[in-house]
Amino acid sequence: MDTGTTGGNGNYGGPCPPAGDAAHHYNFTLYALDVPHVDAVAGIPKTGSAGLFGFALGRAGLGAHVIGKATFTATYGR
Repeated sequence: MDTGTTGGNGNYGGPCPPAGDAAHHYNFTLYALDVPHVDAVAGIPKTGSAGLFGFALGRAGLGAHVIGKATFTATYGR
């Protein structure tokens, strides 16, 4: 099974900055919502990308449904 670490299937394989680069920053945000299914409320297909869900949370009317969020930044270099 290809997990995407080689880039062979186009899937995200985790943080992998080029060797020798300064550490890269990875930002993660977890949202608490007052709706059971974001896709149904926002009209997003279940195959929608993470970017589409992020747009819906931030700019497409779901902002009123956000009851909390937590963000952290991780760094990784090799």
